[in-house]
Amino acid sequence: MGKYAIAATLIIVLMFPIYWMFAGSLMPMSGIMARPVLLPRPVSLENYRLLLNGTPFVRWIVNTIVIAIVMVISSVTVSAMAGYGFATQRRLAWLYWMFLVSIMIPRQVLIIPIFVIIRWVHLSGTRLAAILPALFHPVGIFIFRTYVESIPPQMIDCARIDGASERQVLWSIIVPLSRSALALLSIMKFCEAMTDFLWQFLVLQSPGKQTLVVGLMARVMMRGGGSDMNINPIGIKLAAGVILFLPLLVIFVVLQKHFISGIMTGGIKE
Repeated sequence: MGKYAIAATLIIVLMFPIYWMFAGSLMPMSGIMARPVLLPRPVSLENYRLLLNGTPFVRWIVNTIVIAIVMVISSVTVSAMAGYGFATQRRLAWLYWMFLVSIMIPRQVLIIPIFVIIRWVHLSGTRLAAILPALFHPVGIFIFRTYVESIPPQMIDCARIDGASERQVLWSIIVPLSRSALALLSIMKFCEAMTDFLWQFLVLQSPGKQTLVVGLMARVMMRGGGSDMNINPIGIKLAAGVILFLPLLVIFVVLQKHFISGIMTGGIKE
C-alpha cells in the first residue's frame, strides 16, 4: 500500500497546478484573490471574454494549425530519412555525432544568427520563417535512429534481396514499424509549434499572420498591464494557459497509445 500512496501523492502534486489553472480561469477577481478554494464559486467566463473579445481568434487558430501541420510533417519526414540514413550508413557516423553535439547548444543562443539568416533570404514576416528552423531536429534524428537500430537487420536485408530500394525500405518497412517514434516526434513538434512564443514573435509581426501563442500573449500583456481594477490579470493569464493547453492535451490523448505499443508488428521466420 505504501507505494500506491506515494504514487497517488505524486499524481496529486503534479496534477494540482493544472487543475488550479482551469479553476482559476473560471474565477472572478474577487474569488481568485481571496482565500484559495478548490471549486470556483461562482463560475464565471469573464476572463475568457476579456481575453478574446475583439481579437481575430479564428485567424490565430488557422495560422497555428497551418504552421503546426506543416512543421510536424516536414520535421518528422526529415528526421525519419536522416535517422534511417545514419542507422544504415556507418560511414556517416562522424556527421551523426556532429548532429548530437548540436543538442548541447541552447536554442536561445542560435536565435539571433538564425534570425539574421532569415532576414538575408527575405523570409522574415512569412510563415515559412516560422517553419524552416524546425526542420533541423537533432533529438528527432537521434530518436528515429535508435528505433531503426532496434529493428532486426534481417528484415531490411530480406527487403533488399527482394529488390526493394532504400526509399521503399524506409517507407514500406521502417516507418510502419516505428509508429511510436513518429507519434513521439509529432507530439514534440506540435508542442513546439504551439508554445514557441519567442521565435514566432520575432518573425511573425504582422497581425494577420500571428499564431495563437503570440496573439494570446500580446493580449495578456495588454490586459494584464492595465489599470482597470475590474480586470483580473491573473485570471486572464490562466485563461490563456488553458486555451494553449487544451490542444496539447487533445493531441496527447489521441496519440498516447503509440507510446506503449511495441514498434514491432510482425516477426521473422527463422
